[in-house]
Amino acid sequence: MDNYKERFNNNDAIETSTSSLPVFPGRMIMYNNNTGTLALVVPGQDVDSAQEVHSIKLAVDFTMTRLKYRQGQEISENSSYVVTGEKNPFRLNVLNKTYVAKTKREMLEQMQLNSGETLAQEVIYVGYIVAIDGKPCSVTEPVWYVSRGINAYRLNDELQAIGGLTMQTMINLIANKEKYKNNNGGTNLVLSFETNNLDESKKDGFVEWATKDGSTQKVAEYKEAMIKATTSDEAPVGGDEQVAESNPFTGGQEVEIEDDDLPF
Repeated sequence: MDNYKERFNNNDAIETSTSSLPVFPGRMIMYNNNTGTLALVVPGQDVDSAQEVHSIKLAVDFTMTRLKYRQGQEISENSSYVVTGEKNPFRLNVLNKTYVAKTKREMLEQMQLNSGETLAQEVIYVGYIVAIDGKPCSVTEPVWYVSRGINAYRLNDELQAIGGLTMQTMINLIANKEKYKNNNGGTNLVLSFETNNLDESKKDGFVEWATKDGSTQKVAEYKEAMIKATTSDEAPVGGDEQVAESNPFTGGQEVEIEDDDLPF
């Protein structure tokens, strides 16, 4: 059920705290911290031909989380997704062993990581593209953005400064090629963020724009399908069952997004 208008008018707070997944009905925001490149990619598109942009403004509908395990530069595994607010646990398969935990802390207690191993939590923002390079979009389009590493901390600081993420929050991602020295001694190019809450005079028009072409219905259906897909799995803690990891766009292999070179 699409209750976007009701949730928007109530200015509902958005919680920000992988298995067989439905296809995402929109585009993915990609950022390369080595080149400072911000881009949009559509399902099945070659990453090299993605649409490069300077800024993307988005409105968030809901969020998801996942855990990412790394062992040096050789091994990288993603957990199952959790639609934020749902009670299903993370499931993570590492070296043919499946771990199940409700939180990152619980997962760390189970895994007992050694030197060179890291476990990070990522937030996936699912919403709508409002503007590209400062130009408002005439048609609503669903979008997916993975927040990780130092960029996640920077975005969280901006959101906290305006009272947290709500249905009426606008987030502008800007590729200013700002430099950040990481804990490994290297330099990353990080995103800049601008956040604000929609003016009262613009709220009715925004809801009309967001809902007029069915995009909010598509996202509502996608969210329900994700909840169904990620809560239907059953796996014993520490069991040997493999966790299937799927690309949320095409149902195939997971799309690898450039990670921040940070020990998170």
